[in-house]
Amino acid sequence: MILAPCALYFYLAHPDWSWLYLVDSARVPRLAVITVLAAQGGALVGGYYGAAKLVRGGKEVALRFTLAGAGALILILMLFLRARLTHYGTYAQFHGGRALPILDVKLGYVLIAVLIGVGAAAGVVGYELLRDGRRAAAR
Repeated sequence: MILAPCALYFYLAHPDWSWLYLVDSARVPRLAVITVLAAQGGALVGGYYGAAKLVRGGKEVALRFTLAGAGALILILMLFLRARLTHYGTYAQFHGGRALPILDVKLGYVLIAVLIGVGAAAGVVGYELLRDGRRAAAR
């Protein structure tokens, strides 16, 4: 409920940044957003299903390592892509060295708000899953 509208906004309002300046968004059809949202939804459902299967199988340690590995992978990707993540402009501006720092444009402040919202939502979901898991284990 939080991620899909955010992804839709970033894709439609800031397409070059969303593609991390790897492709010129002018060459990508706007309807590609359907594929992007479907992939995001599939990853969400697949991750939830996989985590539930590990918990049901008594493999919480494997789940913790998987989550830690996914977090580490995201941090590594962010490190390698930091120049693309922390600048804003068009595809041509980025590749021409004229992209602005992200906090000099509205997108920087939107990202801060989105990160706070997504972090809060993830915390609530994690808490609820932990609570429900303990309740299920007590039965």
